[in-house]
Amino acid sequence: MEFFTVFRVRKSIKHFREDPAWAYRKRAPDYLASFEQDGYPFSLGPRGNSIRHIFQGTIQGRPVSLFHHTARKSGGGSPGANETWNDYSVAVVTLPRALPATAFTSGTFISETEKGKRRAIPVSAGTYQDRPGGGPLDAVRRQSVDPDFAVLIDTKQVHQLTRRAHLGWRIDGDRIIGWTRGRQPFDEIQGMADTLIAIVGAFPEQTWHWPETTGG
Repeated sequence: MEFFTVFRVRKSIKHFREDPAWAYRKRAPDYLASFEQDGYPFSLGPRGNSIRHIFQGTIQGRPVSLFHHTARKSGGGSPGANETWNDYSVAVVTLPRALPATAFTSGTFISETEKGKRRAIPVSAGTYQDRPGGGPLDAVRRQSVDPDFAVLIDTKQVHQLTRRAHLGWRIDGDRIIGWTRGRQPFDEIQGMADTLIAIVGAFPEQTWHWPETTGG
């Protein structure tokens, strides 16, 4: 990480810690354990995941968690040798209700997520399908355990918000998890949470009346 970026990240941590609106923990293994580890972005760490610097509060009235995530993987060779760590910035926003497990991934990450065939959606959520298209030329890959639900929310606005923000996101029950590469300053992770809220706001009204028995 470049020195200037490190400086900005440290400054943002200090700023958010001084803001009484945010609860802070340096590590949060219990919160990490609330996620299935075989769905994005946690599936990108097949040898383990960790959370460092988590802030929890509300944005636009929605409970939100912002944190840095480290995904541990192997660079090949004998077990334990050549291990590497990739850092991601993550925002989690609580939804009004549980929805079918669905993932939209910016084309920026397609080659990275295909390597090792990491799952976008946890096994526990069920078998998911790819929406037609979704390759590099389309700029956004879409996958869901409920193809009809994916069709419903795959609007032009949702597609554009995902593509322009260069992020991946997935619905995890009554949460939406957004992620991007690197340890970003927390004001930028907060901006990602704002984008997730905008994406959710662009879902058609029928989304909130989707059958409870379908995925989620």
